[in-house]
Amino acid sequence: MLPLLLLLLLLSTLTPATLLNLTTHLTPLPPSTPLSFLHLAGTHNTLSFPPLSHPHRHTTPFSLTHDHPLRAQLHLGIRFLDLRLHHTNNHLHPYHGPERLPISLDEVFDTLATFLVECPGETVIARIAENTSPFHRAGVVREETWVPPWRGKRLRPEKEGEEPLGGYNTRGFNATLWWHLEQRNVTEFIWTPARPRRIPTLGEVRGKIVVLQDFPGAWERGLPFWDGRLVMVQDVWRVGSIPRKLEVVRRFWVKMAREREKGEEGKLVVSFVSGSFCEGLVPPRWVAERLWEVVWGWFGGERSEPRESSEDPTFQQFHDPTSPENHDIRVKPIGMVVGDFLTAAIIRSIVRFNYEPGGPGEGLGVETGWEKWRAGGWRRDTL
Repeated sequence: MLPLLLLLLLLSTLTPATLLNLTTHLTPLPPSTPLSFLHLAGTHNTLSFPPLSHPHRHTTPFSLTHDHPLRAQLHLGIRFLDLRLHHTNNHLHPYHGPERLPISLDEVFDTLATFLVECPGETVIARIAENTSPFHRAGVVREETWVPPWRGKRLRPEKEGEEPLGGYNTRGFNATLWWHLEQRNVTEFIWTPARPRRIPTLGEVRGKIVVLQDFPGAWERGLPFWDGRLVMVQDVWRVGSIPRKLEVVRRFWVKMAREREKGEEGKLVVSFVSGSFCEGLVPPRWVAERLWEVVWGWFGGERSEPRESSEDPTFQQFHDPTSPENHDIRVKPIGMVVGDFLTAAIIRSIVRFNYEPGGPGEGLGVETGWEKWRAGGWRRDTL
């Protein structure tokens, strides 16, 4: 009888495991966790999704990179955003290459602020990049005149107090970005680092947007994207072939894993699992499907059979988990994994590493649910 009572007492003290919620997957983690220790999912060209509130606009298959709008991406667990903005007439507009996207920057900041108020234990890392023609940058009209080929005459420089000519700007990208933040009253959500700049802890940036600066001009509120000291980036976007891109990703993760083994853990790592094939003549979805069906296997998911059209022996090698060439890739993905058409399954396969042995959330009693997800394939897209 006594052993039975002891067993019941022990069971009563056990805390049931909490199932990982993708919407708040960072909230249970210790606040002392450096941002560089986290495994995060991100979207390449985040705002290239089908239009919702602008039915008269469209996004072509060649610029479309996601099925979900920004709010849905955040609730699915996306924590790295790739925002590319065109600067014209002293305003910033989201673009994908030459195509303007059917969402405004004000809508973006409103969505981010709303999400961080709803989920204050989370953070968002936003790479903000200038996607502007050199002829539209601040001051260029004053510095030189330019002959538009369709006009056949020279534009005169602006005089003080005049409106900018032909879509030009009178201030820099950085000043216009801050103006947008002030207009939406969201400046309080932008994280400002201490000096000297360093990688923050999760507790320091909870409820904040961490800006990775990929635009010219002074900007004290974030980290430089192409720094090489605090941020390491792999963004080989010209894809000669799918196997070559996979090899680039594999080697980058292996290199970063070896650096961490040596104790070099103070860098944010950003790796793009995306690319443009045949100089943009192939839709991003085609490329993404072929990349994810292999990377899904690297993350421990049950692989589908290789496509019959993929006869390249190198491509077949990446599907073979017993291949000696794939030995090194049996490491965890490092840092931020960024790509196109991410699904809930892909996102869960990445962020679960935060709660597995060696992760910052090890021992917190959070159940990732991975065993139920791994057999369902990478296309599963429900919470």
